[in-house]
Order: sequence, then structure tokens, then C-alpha cells
Amino acid sequence: MQQPPLQDKRIGLWTAGVEFAVTIILSTAGGYWLDGRMNTVPLWTLAGLALGFAAALWRLIRQVRPKADETDHEAKDENSP
Repeated sequence: MQQPPLQDKRIGLWTAGVEFAVTIILSTAGGYWLDGRMNTVPLWTLAGLALGFAAALWRLIRQVRPKADETDHEAKDENSP
């Protein structure tokens, strides 16, 4: 199977990195906003940070796993007679 150009791989990595960072930043900002409204500093900020990190990691794993599965299938196809 033909490999995608290097530029396509870089764009995919860039997109994954931006999504990871934005997810964490938005969830932390939401927690900070809730802390300001409820006077519970730093409870919701930390909860937002933890939730954002977990969501970003889950999303990253879901993006990488199909690509790893494709690579495994291609390697098996090349080794079979």
C-alpha cells in the first residue's frame, strides 16, 4: 500500500496536538468559570483539568489506535505467502 506523504503525517500530528491542548484548556477554563460563580476555588478548576486531560487522552488513543491496527494488518499481509 502506498504511504501518505510526509506532509500529511505532519498535519495529522499537528491536529492531534492542537485537539489535545484545546480540550484541556477549555475544560480547565470552564472549571475556573464555575469556581468564580460558586466561590469554590480551586475545586472545579482542578476537576476541569482532570476531566479535560482524561478526555484529551481518550481522544488521542482513539485517533492513534486505528492507525496502529492498519499498520499491523499491512505487516501481516506482507509476511503472508
